[in-house]
Amino acid sequence: MSDCNYWKIRAQTYLSERKIPTEGLYVCTEDPEYANRIILPWYDKEEKLVYWNARTMSKNNKIIRYLKPKKADQESALFMTEWPAPGTKIYIMEGEFDAISLQIIGLIGCACGGKYLSDSQIELIRSYEPVLVFDADEAGLKALIEVGISLLERGFPKVSYVRPPLAYKDWNKFLQCRDNQTVKTYIEKFEKRFTTMTPDMLKAKHL
Repeated sequence: MSDCNYWKIRAQTYLSERKIPTEGLYVCTEDPEYANRIILPWYDKEEKLVYWNARTMSKNNKIIRYLKPKKADQESALFMTEWPAPGTKIYIMEGEFDAISLQIIGLIGCACGGKYLSDSQIELIRSYEPVLVFDADEAGLKALIEVGISLLERGFPKVSYVRPPLAYKDWNKFLQCRDNQTVKTYIEKFEKRFTTMTPDMLKAKHL
C-alpha cells in the first residue's frame, strides 16, 4: 500500500493507539464482510498459515469485534507470537492483541481465541510451561480457574498464573496506560503457582 492510502493510515493509527506494531498484520479494504478489519494470521510451528481472525476497527459496540474465516477450525490452532523451544514458559490468554502486548515486553504470548483450551490446543502446548493470564473480569477469572484445573488434570507438571490489575481489563489496556518495564515487573512479581488449592483461594478473594 502507498503511504498515503486511507486504509493503511487508518490501520496504523488504530494499532498505534494500542501500542501494537504493524509487522505481520494486514488490513482488509474491499470485502463487504471483512472490510475495516485488522487481519491477524495464526501460524503453526512450520510457519504455515492455519487460521486467522478479523478484528474490527469500528468503535460501534453493535458490530461484532471478531469475525472468523468460514469453515475454519480454530480449536486446532493457537496464535503464538513465536513457537519457542520445548520447556519455555508461554503466557496464555484470550486475544491476539494481549499476546502481542506480552511479546513487546519480552515474553512469549499465546492466544487461544476464547475462554477455554480445546483438547487439541492443550496438546499443542504440552511441551511448554504454561502461565495463565486471562482478562481481569469475571469471565477471565472463570477461564483461569477452569483452564488451570484442566491442565493439572492433564498431567502438566507446572502451571502458573497472573491476573491483570483490576484497573485494567486486559494486558493490552495495561500496556497502553503504563510503560513496558512496569508491565513486565508486575508479571514477574505477581506470577504464582497454580495448584489444586488455587481455585478456592481465587474465589474467596473475589468475594
